[in-house]
Amino acid sequence: MRELVWLAPTATIHEATMMINDERVRNAASDMLMTIGNSHRLLILKLLLEQEVSVGQLGHTVGLNQSALSQHLAKSRDKDLYQSSMKPTLGIPKCCRI
Repeated sequence: MRELVWLAPTATIHEATMMINDERVRNAASDMLMTIGNSHRLLILKLLLEQEVSVGQLGHTVGLNQSALSQHLAKSRDKDLYQSSMKPTLGIPKCCRI
């Protein structure tokens, strides 16, 4: 997903058109929009932009149980939208940050 090219606000109409004509760019943008198109994942990303937060705190704030939160985090992690640090002995996410 790191190949995703975002249209800069300063891009000319010609530059934007050229980027949109590239099927890889369209597919990557579509994929990213589908990932953040879920209201829970969008809220999770908003919270992570504000501060690093523990997984437990994140679940409490968003109002999701551990299983549902884990699924949303996995989909976001697969797209490199956040990073997590692990508890060394347990191998589970401890804190998340963008």
